[in-house]
Amino acid sequence: MSVDTRPSEQLLWPRLGGPSDLTEVERVPLADRGLPASTYELVTRAAGLWPERTAASVLPDAERWHAPVRRTFGELAADVHRAANVLGELGVGRDDAVAVISVNCAELLPLLLAAEATGIYAPINPALAAEHAAELVRLAGARVIVASGPELDPVVWEHARAVARETGARALLALGPTAPEGEPPALEPLGPTAVAYLAERMDGADGIENRRQASRP
Repeated sequence: MSVDTRPSEQLLWPRLGGPSDLTEVERVPLADRGLPASTYELVTRAAGLWPERTAASVLPDAERWHAPVRRTFGELAADVHRAANVLGELGVGRDDAVAVISVNCAELLPLLLAAEATGIYAPINPALAAEHAAELVRLAGARVIVASGPELDPVVWEHARAVARETGARALLALGPTAPEGEPPALEPLGPTAVAYLAERMDGADGIENRRQASRP
């Protein structure tokens, strides 16, 4: 395996063609390789080095296996910045958890990286009963919940609404299916909890880093 050079022309990792190369691999300690210190630094560095390379490829469903949704490193980094700015606008700080109750979809990757850049990513099994999920949200201290929206998984969405109501969440954001067809269904309000699609909030957010993201260790 080989890895491209950093902007400083220093190798992140030596070439590894076989067992005979292990001595060279082990010659330089990990601490001296200049590896990314966080997942946020990883994606932003990759966007700087290989902006046009494919970072992620997600199948919409089994029937559309031949039409994956692809995002380049440059696009992924911009999505991470937008999602992180949305979370920041909702009051998520470095020590705040973002509870995520969702099945897999393309939006999960930038959300995960954004939550780690801004605060703490706290995944919750979407198969859990609402009362158990609510207890985990309380233990995490999460005031922002992101969940499968009604089009992605209506059962999980109803659970998430119950969790948000039970925990007094500040916001409940919905995720949509990968490569959706048509307009998403309208989201019913939920008392004082702000309810919106994450994608719609991201459309109005900046695709560049803010100070909170840049200072994340």
